[in-house]
Amino acid sequence: MRQILLLFLITSSVFARSRKEITLEDIFKQGKFAQRVVYGLNSMKDGKGYASVESGNTSIHLYSKLTDFILKNL
Repeated sequence: MRQILLLFLITSSVFARSRKEITLEDIFKQGKFAQRVVYGLNSMKDGKGYASVESGNTSIHLYSKLTDFILKNL
């Protein structure tokens, strides 16, 4: 039991030292954490809604970006 505890303490201290600090510049200026694509959502040309394929690719739902409610089922 002590060996497991000792191993845990050693590995956790190694990982704690190897962490890089995240700065606001990384997030906002360099865009390191920006999501490039949202799969399954297609924004509509009017900018007011988006379409999503649902239920095993058998139906398409049009949602409002403002309320996130279904506007239409296709």
